Amino acid sequence: MANGLRFTRRQVLGTMAATGLTVGLYPKIALSQDGKVLRVRSYSDIQNLDPAYRKAAPEDDIMRCIFVGLAGMKAGDEWAWELDGASRLEQVDDTHIEFTLRDGLVWTDGFGPLTADDVKFSFERMADPKTESPYAGDWAALDHVEVKDEKSGVIVLKEPFPPLW
Repeated sequence: MANGLRFTRRQVLGTMAATGLTVGLYPKIALSQDGKVLRVRSYSDIQNLDPAYRKAAPEDDIMRCIFVGLAGMKAGDEWAWELDGASRLEQVDDTHIEFTLRDGLVWTDGFGPLTADDVKFSFERMADPKTESPYAGDWAALDHVEVKDEKSGVIVLKEPFPPLW
């Protein structure tokens, strides 16, 4: 290379190695850009995809990609959340959180729209002792979910529960 940059073999290999290592340190989760197929590599097999019975981090990683929550963690270096399945989420007092689902949420394979009744079922199922979920304790503050209409409801807590946010 007469006028170009020159690198030693050691510099090239060192740069390639450093670049390869940074991929594993990248904190953001993969998202399917075209909305068709999402392929994810994990360090272990998935045990199940039922949020009430997830076993380890691989299930959490996959569930964050395929399930819609009312809100989720905002990508980046700051601790923050952003709306996901909700178009509105407001804590009106210490024990009541109003939500409105965003337009266009549907179940896969044509099973219809996602509704406030689905939110009620999902949340109350996690808290129900009959479900025997290992995560029931995380939902112990939930009293119930009131459904106002097809797209809105109120999450009612037994007591203030700051870890919810």
